[in-house]
Amino acid sequence: MSNQINKKQRNGRDVFVGVGFGSDFNGLAGWPSGRFDTDQNVLGYTDFSSLFVGSPGGHGKCYLALGGFPPSPPHVMYPFTSPLTGATFDRSDLSSWSGRPEAYDISVDGVAHVGMIPDFVEALRVMGISDQELGPLWYGAEAYIRMWKAPRRGD
Repeated sequence: MSNQINKKQRNGRDVFVGVGFGSDFNGLAGWPSGRFDTDQNVLGYTDFSSLFVGSPGGHGKCYLALGGFPPSPPHVMYPFTSPLTGATFDRSDLSSWSGRPEAYDISVDGVAHVGMIPDFVEALRVMGISDQELGPLWYGAEAYIRMWKAPRRGD
């Protein structure tokens, strides 16, 4: 992606657009769970609209996926390739460390550990977030550095 995607004009000056991304693993915040149920534990949806000011734009859905994923809605297919770096990612296998025999799958397990953040971003892409819309996320760290350098330059 080109840095041109992130350049915007404000008061006649170029500004670099980026958003911060932070995790709270081992903290109080939760992480997204899987969208597909392969054990038939959950079926249906949860209405979160009363928790937000305005409408969050949808429900937290869990789709039944016994015997395989349904053709719709889309799910992350492994291995996937990062649109930013071209690196290929497969399901994370931590069996030697965790004792879990299966590899993790974002569509079923959700974000089970910090190493699944690339899977989470791929899940956003699969759900329809475009590469251009993800641009500010790719450049969040650069925007943060530029923000702290600006006072030194007098911007």
